[in-house]
Amino acid sequence: MPEAEFAVLQERHDLPADDAVFTWMIESDGDSFVVSGNPSWREADREFEDPSLFDFSRPWPPDFPVEYGEVD
Repeated sequence: MPEAEFAVLQERHDLPADDAVFTWMIESDGDSFVVSGNPSWREADREFEDPSLFDFSRPWPPDFPVEYGEVD
């Protein structure tokens, strides 16, 4: 997000400076925006019916081969 746009949101909503990296403005006037965390990914050979790799009620890492990481 451009620094000037984030400055508007930061002033209006008291956002920490670190949020600038993962903040997206939905409306150009700054009334709607999204702040997310660092996106992550998981990949494994799974059947359609198998539980999701993002089922947080299950232990992680799972007991089958899986690759995972974060977007830098």
